[in-house]
Amino acid sequence: MPETSDTLLSNVWYDRMKFVVQVLLPALATLYLVLAQQWDLPDPEKVVASITAVTVFLGIFLVKSNSTFKNSLDRFAGDLTYTVDTSGKTVYSLELSGQPEDLLLNDEAVFKVTPGIEA
Repeated sequence: MPETSDTLLSNVWYDRMKFVVQVLLPALATLYLVLAQQWDLPDPEKVVASITAVTVFLGIFLVKSNSTFKNSLDRFAGDLTYTVDTSGKTVYSLELSGQPEDLLLNDEAVFKVTPGIEA
């Protein structure tokens, strides 16, 4: 497994930006629009359009980051290799890409499943 990461964002930054794009910015735009109508705040259409433009731009960046992550080997915690011996018994081998203790830092782990060389 490669040691270097080809992803655009770490998991922490991806999750933070996802919250900003999906929750915070739309809530801010809605809040300003409602308050502007009630309190005669300046240029509600321009402010909301600007917030929406930033939201769309960041959303495109998140889609690209997610696509890059899904196409990289970084998403795998290791390889699960299987072989079938001459008696028909399947033998599994697990090779972690990091230290076993690293698995405890995550809620889940994804392994790349590959057939091994026939025994």
